[in-house]
Amino acid sequence: MEKAPSELVKKFTEWAADNFIFIHPSLRFVQSSGGHDVYATSDILPDTKVLSCPFDMAITAPQSKKALLTLLQGHNTTVSQTLDQWSERQVVCVYMVLHRIWEEIKKSERQVVCVYMVLHRIWEEIKKSPLLPVLKHKPYIDMLPPSSQLCTTMYFSQEEMDLLKGSNLYQATLTRSQEWRTEWQTCVQGLSTLDADLGTALTWEHYLEAATHLSSRAFPSTILSKTPSNTASSLSHAVLLPGIDSLNHKRATPVSWVANVSEPLDSSTLGLHIHETILAGAECFNNYGPKPNSELILGYGFALPSNPDDTILLSLATSNTMKSSMVEIGRDAKNAERLWELVITKVSLSLATSNTMKSSMVEIGRDAKNAERLWELVITKVSELGGEEPVSHWEVELEAAETIMSLTEQRMERLPDVNKASGVDVRQPVLEMIGYYLEGQRAILTSLIEWAQVKRLEARDKALDEGVELILDDEEE
Repeated sequence: MEKAPSELVKKFTEWAADNFIFIHPSLRFVQSSGGHDVYATSDILPDTKVLSCPFDMAITAPQSKKALLTLLQGHNTTVSQTLDQWSERQVVCVYMVLHRIWEEIKKSERQVVCVYMVLHRIWEEIKKSPLLPVLKHKPYIDMLPPSSQLCTTMYFSQEEMDLLKGSNLYQATLTRSQEWRTEWQTCVQGLSTLDADLGTALTWEHYLEAATHLSSRAFPSTILSKTPSNTASSLSHAVLLPGIDSLNHKRATPVSWVANVSEPLDSSTLGLHIHETILAGAECFNNYGPKPNSELILGYGFALPSNPDDTILLSLATSNTMKSSMVEIGRDAKNAERLWELVITKVSLSLATSNTMKSSMVEIGRDAKNAERLWELVITKVSELGGEEPVSHWEVELEAAETIMSLTEQRMERLPDVNKASGVDVRQPVLEMIGYYLEGQRAILTSLIEWAQVKRLEARDKALDEGVELILDDEEE
């Protein structure tokens, strides 16, 4: 017999209906180790709208800021000045946390968004009073997985993090941790000047949870416009769309986001349409788009085996300003040509004894995807080669190919070995994620080495065309 929905799910679905958030009647929320999964209770046909959310129920920075201004004594200049110093994420996170702490304090009262989210968590406990109407997302925030169920690298133990040492993901996690902790400290300082009890209640754990939900579930604010776009811009910020963000990711699942834009804009809705049959008893999935395992683990807390969208970011010195060039390599040496171009540039400038170097980033995918881009950049820079004596193009290409091979082999050696996890206190799902991630990194580096070997042979053939016979190291008997 089918279990009745939990009180948490009941409250959420009732709240959603009251606020015109559409949930297809055949969808059912089922509690899981990661929060809630969504299943079909009966067949859902292709090209069906399964979820939609009104624009005015989105959690955005302007909406969160307005709520915080109301909660923290309205239009007080000090309040406004404090919030103006916070980023969109800080405002939303604090807004979310306030939903949690409102009830324990005697008086009413990513950064903006995070603060808004956090307030939903702590308001009732701290304020000793019911939530005010401006904290209107409590049932939604209560449905979000608690920190005990979050599995991004920000929630890895030190032993689990040690298994990533030597990888890009390890450094990316340290960078994110530093960035978010700085944001949190800014929020605590600002909130404490307005309400000491709230400032004390805004813990790192609360802020981290809200920021993680924002990183894993957000859409760009450009989607809430008269001409909706799911592509972020330099002016957009992260927004949350309750209900519509409920589905798990399945790569290549055919879905569409359909905006029903009307006037006023707040009455518009955004809907998710599926384009393949969802059988009764099957899980209903969304498609987050092509994402490498590094991004999935850092932002979402899961990874895909043999993920074809995996990439690796490589950095090379290329020019004359001491910056670095980053190249992201994918499986099967995808994007290796981009790396090739940068290495050619580096070699050329080295031969020209240039003493100031610039750095570029190139992202390489599987099967050496994007390697050609690297190649183009390096070839372009070859023209900058100076010096008294001319250098044959095959010489530059040969050294470039060998440089790529050496660079890639060194990178491969630095990658951690999950076999060292034996006897270490590591959760099995985390070990599995790390294994998927490292498999992709090694596959990409291997394909890049093979790609560079082809370039090396091409350089040898070009030398032979000029009457120079080369015997490469691996060809010697």
